[in-house]
Amino acid sequence: MQIQTQLLGLALNQLRIDTALPWNLYDEAGHLLLTKGFILVRNAQVDSLIERGVFVREEDFKLYNYPDVVRAAPPPAELEIDPFRMRELIASKLALLLRDAAHDPSLVPDFAAKIGEIARVLHKLCDLHLDATLAAIYLTDHAKYPILHSIDTAVLVDLLARKMDWNDARRRTAVCAALTMNIAMIDAQTILALQRLPLSAVQKEAITTHPAQGADMLRAAGVSDELWLRIVADHHEVPDGTGYPAGKTTLDDATLLVRTMDIYTALVTPRHTKAASDTAQAARNLFVQENKYGNTLVGLLIKEIGLHPPGSYVKLKNGDIAVVFKRASATTPPMVHSFINGKGLPMLEPMWRDATRPEFAIASALPREAVTTKVDLLKIWSAHPHA
Repeated sequence: MQIQTQLLGLALNQLRIDTALPWNLYDEAGHLLLTKGFILVRNAQVDSLIERGVFVREEDFKLYNYPDVVRAAPPPAELEIDPFRMRELIASKLALLLRDAAHDPSLVPDFAAKIGEIARVLHKLCDLHLDATLAAIYLTDHAKYPILHSIDTAVLVDLLARKMDWNDARRRTAVCAALTMNIAMIDAQTILALQRLPLSAVQKEAITTHPAQGADMLRAAGVSDELWLRIVADHHEVPDGTGYPAGKTTLDDATLLVRTMDIYTALVTPRHTKAASDTAQAARNLFVQENKYGNTLVGLLIKEIGLHPPGSYVKLKNGDIAVVFKRASATTPPMVHSFINGKGLPMLEPMWRDATRPEFAIASALPREAVTTKVDLLKIWSAHPHA
C-alpha cells in the first residue's frame, strides 16, 4: 500500500514498548510497515524500526499521540530552557555591557558583578544542557562572531576548569576573563570578520594593543580582580615568546586555559572571510602545535568533548550525513542523528542512528561549509532533555 501524504519521521523516544501504536507506521517510500494498535514488545523491535527509518502520516500524528504518562517530567526549570535561545539572549546582554563599558564605564555600574552573573548563567546552562550548549558552538549562526566567540570560549573554559578541579572563584574569574577578553576590539572585530582586504596599519596596531587596552578598560569599569585583568592582558601571549603585546614566555594556568580555548573556538567557527576547520582536524592540528610548549589542555579538551563533539557534522559508513548530538563515553561512540541520506537527499525528520553498528559508524568528520542543509536544533536536542 502506498500513500500520497506528508510523512513525519519518528525518533527513538516516540516508539514505546508494551503500548499500542496510535498510528500506522510506514517506511520512507510510504509502504505500510505496522498497523495502528500493534504492540512492540522488545527493544530490538524499536531499534530495528529506527535504524531503517519509520514514518507516520502528519495528520495522524497531529490527531493523536501517546499519553504523556510513561516517564516523569523533568523539573519545570529544565523544560523552560531553550539553550540555543538562551545563548542568543546572553550574547545580546554581553554585547551591550561590553560596548557601554568600552565607551563610557559610568554607563555600567557594577560591571564586574554583571559579567559574573552571565558567567553564572553559562555555568548553569552547562549543568542542565551541556551537549546542546556545546553543539551551539559549531551549529549556530556566527554573524555576531566577536560576541559569540567570547561566549564559546567561556563555555569551554568553564568545562575544563571543572575537570581540573579548580575552585569556584578561580573558575568564575577565568570565565569572566574569556567573556571580556576582546572588550577593546568589539567594534573592530565586527569589521574584520567581514573584511576581505589586507589589514591596514591602524588595524594591525589595534590587534596588537587590544589585550593591554582591554585590561585598562576593565580596570576603568571597576574590575579589581588581578587574575581577571592579567588573563585579558596576556591572552595572546605564546610560551615561546612570539605572542603579543609583551612577548612573555611564562603564562599562569588560567591564562593558558583561556588562550588555548580562544584558539580552538576560532578554528572551528566560520566567519565571512574564513571557513571553519572540521572539528577532528582542528583538534589534531592544535594538539600538535601546543604539544611543542608542553600544553596538555588540548588533550584534556579532546578527552572531554571528543574529536566529534556535539554539533559537529560527520559522514557515516552507509553514506548518511549526520550531526553528533551527544558526546562519546568511555565505552560508546558519539550518538548521532542522520539528516541527509546516502543518496544526498534531506530526510523529513532527523533519524537516530546506532553508531555501534558497523553501517552507522562514523567514517569521517565534515567541515561546516560542506553541509548546506540546515539542522533543526530543537527537534534533535529537545528529544533528549539532558543533552
